[in-house]
Amino acid sequence: MTSSPLCGRALRRQIAQRTVKNFVQMIIDKHLNLMYNTIRKIRKWVAKMKKINTIYFDMDGTIADLYGQENWLQDILTEKTDAYQNAKPLTDMKKLEKILLELQTKNVKIGIITWLGKNANQSYKNKTREAKHNWLKKHLPNLNFDEIHMVQYGTPKHLIAKDRNGILFDDDITVREKWQGIAINPEVQNILDVLYTEVA
Repeated sequence: MTSSPLCGRALRRQIAQRTVKNFVQMIIDKHLNLMYNTIRKIRKWVAKMKKINTIYFDMDGTIADLYGQENWLQDILTEKTDAYQNAKPLTDMKKLEKILLELQTKNVKIGIITWLGKNANQSYKNKTREAKHNWLKKHLPNLNFDEIHMVQYGTPKHLIAKDRNGILFDDDITVREKWQGIAINPEVQNILDVLYTEVA
């Protein structure tokens, strides 16, 4: 007994519908699994954040826009400190200071770990330190840092920090990869948003 063309089309339609349904379900399952894993990671991250005792900040490219200064590299090569002193903030410093002061009342320590100029001589290192200290005083005038480390370019920051399990905001991927605590890229995650939602 031969099936009619109509029955054949109906069967093909059913098969096609089942295929589409299975494909859609597979996509849904995949995304649900991805969301579940992401939520698990976030929960672990938040749990870590709750135990944070110290927050560290890099300066250049993280809170100070050194690389946005005109002729910044030429200034460094000619041992001038103008680019360091005149760098614009990369975040709202008044809001940042307010959050950090509040965190210090909760016994969270605040630190700076920043590199000096590459291949700089001792005299220029001292000038750079002074310029960076002045920048911090200008933009975070009411904040007393618990740690400030201004060290030779390339020094492993995870070896400098007193609290190696702290949070570090740093734009340098090599620094973040070696950090033993939570390392955050300020170019991807807004500093204030992280501090507001996860710490404050």
